[in-house]
Amino acid sequence: MVHDPLWSQALEGSMHQLEGFQNEKNALNADLFIRLVCSYQAAPRILTHYRRKAFISDVDDYARVTFDMNLSSQPEERFNLIPDEKEMSGYDNETVFDPDCSVILELKCYSTQVPLWMLDLIRCFDLKQGSFSKYATSITQVFGSFQYNTGDRVAVCS
Repeated sequence: MVHDPLWSQALEGSMHQLEGFQNEKNALNADLFIRLVCSYQAAPRILTHYRRKAFISDVDDYARVTFDMNLSSQPEERFNLIPDEKEMSGYDNETVFDPDCSVILELKCYSTQVPLWMLDLIRCFDLKQGSFSKYATSITQVFGSFQYNTGDRVAVCS
């Protein structure tokens, strides 16, 4: 976790060094991330926003249930995490989901240790496995069909 209020400046090419890491490993990971952003000229294209209700098991090594709802997105070209409500466009509707469905349910656990209560949920509600990318769906909703830009890339950060 980065507590530095100037993190966006570091990603936008200024020479600001991020500070406030909990440990050395986090600092090294942040440095690697910034170097990769600069090397690949990675830049924001979309800001995805949603409400998440998460439940984490107290009795299992790792198991969680999340509900994601009120999905929306907007085009974004800066390292900004604050949505502009006037620009946000919802994409949790019947054109994206099945009829009468507007919530993403995610069950997550170690694949070798599926808790019995999770299996009971799957059976009780006749849940079917599926996949859904909030990023890809928001790109399609905002920009239409996504076309990868194979243009020249030149490193701008040092």
